[in-house]
Amino acid sequence: MIHGSIITYLVSHIRKTESSDSIATHNDLRGSASISQESNAILFIRGNKEGHYIDIDLSRMSRSKLNLPIIFDGPTGVITDDMNRDVMHLGEPIPDEVFDKEININKE
Repeated sequence: MIHGSIITYLVSHIRKTESSDSIATHNDLRGSASISQESNAILFIRGNKEGHYIDIDLSRMSRSKLNLPIIFDGPTGVITDDMNRDVMHLGEPIPDEVFDKEININKE
């Protein structure tokens, strides 16, 4: 139960990354360092040759970067999971067993 909490969404531009293959981090937020310092999590939506991703950067915790593959339907704006590609953590695929374990824990 949460009392007195306010969830705030802030949209911000990022600096141009070094290369088109670079993945943005909280350090790339443009305009204010306080955004990354005060936020619990930062979500980036990006696309490349392989498809679209939502990158989650937990800015207060070191080395906590997830890359979630998504399917983005531009005309409708609908975002769904892309089950054909791996969820990545720091460039390494996360085994399916991790997700299966989490699902079983939540069912108990």
